[in-house]
Amino acid sequence: MDRQRKNSRTTGIVTAERKKIRIDYTTLKCRLQAIFLAAVTVLLIIVVTYKATAPSPTYNSVEYRVKSGDTLWTLADEYCPDSMDKREWIHKVMRDNDIVGYIYPGDTVVMAEVSE
Repeated sequence: MDRQRKNSRTTGIVTAERKKIRIDYTTLKCRLQAIFLAAVTVLLIIVVTYKATAPSPTYNSVEYRVKSGDTLWTLADEYCPDSMDKREWIHKVMRDNDIVGYIYPGDTVVMAEVSE
């Protein structure tokens, strides 16, 4: 009985032979590398385009006469824009004014005031 069911189930059904696929790994590797390179190129173009179209802030210089008790940190609290890290701002002021260590009362510090 089981044999008859089995045979009746397969009667009339055409089974296709599976075709063996031969994979050329060298070609596959080259194609994957090309796809990866294209994806990286597109990503790079997107990043560069974004950076190029972003509005750049304008800078006006402000001269400040250092008073007793002033430090670069207190100046950063007052003059550093919110969009900039205070440490980065202090480093820029030090570099622009050739400050090696401390500022002293009477020194003139030129700072870039950012207009966003």
